Amino acid sequence: MRAHHILIIGSGSVGSRHARNLLDLGCRLSLVDPSYGRLGNLSTSVGAIGTYKTLEDALESDEYSGAVICSPTIYHVEQSISAVEHGVPILLE
Repeated sequence: MRAHHILIIGSGSVGSRHARNLLDLGCRLSLVDPSYGRLGNLSTSVGAIGTYKTLEDALESDEYSGAVICSPTIYHVEQSISAVEHGVPILLE
């Protein structure tokens, strides 16, 4: 069975925590964050298979088993709608 591919949207403290937990469960991870610094740091530490500056780029470039929305709350509704429109189930805290 192939590991689930999960998109982490936001690579700050919440995104980092979810990424590490999902990695421990054997998931493959891709990351979205407009900050190259945060994106690069988390990508290196979890061995992300994809990194993206925008959600649109991430959703157009691959298929995901699910997405975890870890961005600032002001973006949650818009990002949730985008993911669902692409057929990606979401986890939103």
